[in-house]
Amino acid sequence: MLKAVKDNMVYKISEAEETFYNNQGYDIYDDHGKLIKYSAKKTIMFSTHMDIVHKLEAEIEELKTQLQEKEDKKKSSGK
Repeated sequence: MLKAVKDNMVYKISEAEETFYNNQGYDIYDDHGKLIKYSAKKTIMFSTHMDIVHKLEAEIEELKTQLQEKEDKKKSSGK
């Protein structure tokens, strides 16, 4: 049994009904309460999206720098 959740409405649904409810704007949860599918109508503000993108880009650059430092250490200690 799955749960379809939207605002303050919660419905117990079958797997056959999952797509219908998801297309109507409901998030779908499994028996254990784990979110398995976000609403097909869910949106976020563009500025929020871009904040997340910039944060992830900065994290990628930081990880690239850390990886390069480790590779440089490995090369210098191997000589």
